[in-house]
Amino acid sequence: VFVAAGAYRLARFHVLPSGPYFVGLPIPSAGILLAASLAGPFTPNPAVAIGIAVALAALMVSKHPFPTFAQWRKTLVGVLVVSAAVIAIWPSGETLAITAMVVIASYVLWGFAVEFIGSDEASMGRTRA
Repeated sequence: VFVAAGAYRLARFHVLPSGPYFVGLPIPSAGILLAASLAGPFTPNPAVAIGIAVALAALMVSKHPFPTFAQWRKTLVGVLVVSAAVIAIWPSGETLAITAMVVIASYVLWGFAVEFIGSDEASMGRTRA
């Protein structure tokens, strides 16, 4: 399901006109979040792992707007510096997985927050009708 959703998103990506936001969760973000949640220190049981994969697949094929990384450029530099510092202080696979999960989950939540709160609509390329 996850791979099929990724293929559908890629096909749709080339058909839709480009805009100031991503339509659906970008595949790299979904892949990193899935890998970090499955290979990290949490190791969910198979039913939870399938649920995570299906939820991420649904976000990939959704029409929900997510901010582009170009819009996050200034914030992204700070996040990467803090993430690198955390990983340098505690160099382990678990720290890398947890840091990746926190960063990508924050990106997903930010995409929903911007849409539901209605702030920063201009940067998402949407206007209220």
